[in-house]
Amino acid sequence: MSSNIGTLESALKTLTNWNLGLLVFAGLAALAIGVLSILIDRASTKLLEAKEEQTKLRIASVESASQEAISLAKQESDEKIATLNAQLASANMRSLELRKELERSIAVSSAKQSELEKEQQKTAEAQKSAAEAQLKLDQWLARKVIARTAEASAFQVLKKFPKANIEVLYKEGDGEAFMYAQSILQAFKSIGWNVPTVAVATNKHPMAGNESIPIMGTYVVTRVGETEADKGGVFLPSAPPADFDPSSRTIAVMSAVGAQTRQIDGSVPENTFRIVVGEYLKWWIP
Repeated sequence: MSSNIGTLESALKTLTNWNLGLLVFAGLAALAIGVLSILIDRASTKLLEAKEEQTKLRIASVESASQEAISLAKQESDEKIATLNAQLASANMRSLELRKELERSIAVSSAKQSELEKEQQKTAEAQKSAAEAQLKLDQWLARKVIARTAEASAFQVLKKFPKANIEVLYKEGDGEAFMYAQSILQAFKSIGWNVPTVAVATNKHPMAGNESIPIMGTYVVTRVGETEADKGGVFLPSAPPADFDPSSRTIAVMSAVGAQTRQIDGSVPENTFRIVVGEYLKWWIP
């Protein structure tokens, strides 16, 4: 009985020791876990702080790079703007120079135009004065010489011939020749032949090779002779009418205008008589 009790006591002591050991172990384990938790928390905190610091550094680096990029872009933009401003200023300067050149050209052109108008006015005045002087001279000459007059009756014989075109010229500066040429023109007009409005002044001698000789008397100039009788050069209006070739329109024209000579000129148009009136021949009685 007593041995069983001893065994039981021994077992209880052993159990108690084990419990105490377990309690100590549990306490130590709890302490270790607490310490480990603290260490883990501290490590986590440091890791987070390191990551945060690294993130801050990256953000700062990105911000710095952005600021540099912005600054560089702004610098390039400022340089481009400055370049464009310089080009614009140069273009404005060139435009101003061109405008000034244009204004100078316009001023010079206006001045030249004004000078040209003045010269034209002077020329017109000189021509007017010359025409007035020529008219006075012609009138004076007409009063100083015996004026010839074409008799309308002498032209009636021409009605039996086909109508022709008439050109009437007179020696320039000879008023009497002008008056006679005008009367010839009117006489041809009265029989219905084609005549100009007024006689034309000329200094050209109707006979080739006589350019240095004054135009004297009256000439009839045609392109060709119409008949055998008028192919010669000289005709005398004082000859008896019975001696005239009745088929020659040319001789009839020469007789009517009192022409002393007929000339051939290929420049005269077809079916045309050119009457050239020169100085009055006082010794000639038409």
